[in-house]
Amino acid sequence: MLLRGVAGFAVLAFAAAGGFAAAAAEPSATLVRAMTALRGLESATVAGLTYPEYLRRLADAKAEFDRLDRGSRNSPAGEALARALGYYVAAAKVWGADTDPGNVTWGMLAAALPREADRSMCGPVQAIADEAAKERAGGHNDFTGTVEIPPIWACASKQLAEAQRLLK
Repeated sequence: MLLRGVAGFAVLAFAAAGGFAAAAAEPSATLVRAMTALRGLESATVAGLTYPEYLRRLADAKAEFDRLDRGSRNSPAGEALARALGYYVAAAKVWGADTDPGNVTWGMLAAALPREADRSMCGPVQAIADEAAKERAGGHNDFTGTVEIPPIWACASKQLAEAQRLLK
């Protein structure tokens, strides 16, 4: 009985000193792995890579992100990683449209872009969405343009930097 009381007091003292808050602030291992995988993809985009290599690295990064538990995904850092991943996926879709424009429509391209809230956080992605809407409204559904990929990657990098800041 005395031991339980002393142990209970020790737990309360630990909690009062911020021990539980400090432990809870530690990022999960899966969150760190997802961040590392996305940072690896970011590095590869800077160094230069082919479209098939990009798709492989993107799939690896997405697999790491998909391992996140709900709590990690819903954390501010997890949400920033989700936005970064969304931009990398959008870049893949745009790059794919650029390599095979005959099989891509503006509607398909617009559907591949991140959801509306994330579009507004990245000017280049918002510009693609606006152009797609304009072309479709004018009755033109065939994708005939070219889209620059690096500005979309820059949006992903910005979100990765935010996630990194939040993880510290």
